Amino acid sequence: MLFHYQLGFPPNCRLRFGVLKLEWTRHALRECESDRYGIIHPPTHLDTEKAQVIEAEIERGQRGALFTKKVVYRIPYTDTKDMVLVVIPQVAKASKVKTVWINVRDDRHSTLDESKYSRPDAVG
Repeated sequence: MLFHYQLGFPPNCRLRFGVLKLEWTRHALRECESDRYGIIHPPTHLDTEKAQVIEAEIERGQRGALFTKKVVYRIPYTDTKDMVLVVIPQVAKASKVKTVWINVRDDRHSTLDESKYSRPDAVG
């Protein structure tokens, strides 16, 4: 199930993990070198408490509990730009960064396709 901050997240899903150590996939490192705004300097850690959660993929485990499979975080990068990271969170080991890009800070993507997302009240 995919959730977006504009539509809400289930109250019992975990989206914040403190400071995560990051491990960058080859794809994410390639994206760092080819972003339309220039070279991205990949951070080694991400403070999820300070990041904005944009999107999260949540699944239900075998015992019915929800677990977080993937989170899209947005963090300040420069005075005018933000870094957006797609992260597979891991608490006990390094979290994988699947991809990354830069957005202009005032770009808010006002054309959200709500049909791609689940609603928090749909999670029983």
